Amino acid sequence: MRGQVFMERKLSYVVVQEEDAFVARCLDVEVASDGAIEAEAVAALKEALELYFEDHMETLSHLLVWTGRGRQPKWVAEFLSAGGTIEQLAI
Repeated sequence: MRGQVFMERKLSYVVVQEEDAFVARCLDVEVASDGAIEAEAVAALKEALELYFEDHMETLSHLLVWTGRGRQPKWVAEFLSAGGTIEQLAI
């Protein structure tokens, strides 16, 4: 069984107006999107970022490390509450 880990991270972005569209670009990862209005560009960027992180979760999983000492990280608690086990997290 493989559980899902949900993480929340605040990302920075900028929106610029180009000739006929607004472009929203994330400053933390190479993801951008556009829309006819600013709110549409931001909504499209949010969706693109969700897809980006979903596609890259395997690649990014090496960044999720906990030694088992100290306070249990939120991602560990969420994994366990979703039905995962500590043994599944062992490297």
